[in-house]
Amino acid sequence: MRPVKNLEFAIDALEKLQPEFSDLRLLILGAVIDREYSDSIQKRIQSLPWVIYPGEFPHDQMYTMMARADVVLNTSHSEGQPQAALEAMSLGKPCLLTAVPGNLNIIENGREGYYVRNQADMTAAARTLITNRRLCRQMGENARRLVARKYSLPQELNAYEAIYQELLAGN
Repeated sequence: MRPVKNLEFAIDALEKLQPEFSDLRLLILGAVIDREYSDSIQKRIQSLPWVIYPGEFPHDQMYTMMARADVVLNTSHSEGQPQAALEAMSLGKPCLLTAVPGNLNIIENGREGYYVRNQADMTAAARTLITNRRLCRQMGENARRLVARKYSLPQELNAYEAIYQELLAGN
């Protein structure tokens, strides 16, 4: 947990839907990086029983946690490459990603998930995925296929090898 992750964005947007969809849950995963920010978020969610932060746990348990989710969110103010989102997508989870560099161009908006620019976008996209389970499953399957096609380990290794080959050829 740290400010760049912009957790308030997800909480505020989903808080609008929670009264209508009483089974809606937001599970926050990740290590505490910024204690002050983490304390602020944890204080806020004490009064929101639908928001769950289980604390830190080993990385090898992330797969199990993500596999139980319906949708993955990345609400960061900025992003390098959303590794957690890609991991969840590999499990067939559609994603809601803030439209910031690093997230942009990972998915095709409306195919593997949605890009959101503000809380209204997040609320609308979440509502769509909650109310249209068939679409949610299809987007998840599209996400799984996209990761297998473009972001798998062999694809990443081949891309790095191509960069190294290009650098070596330039010497």
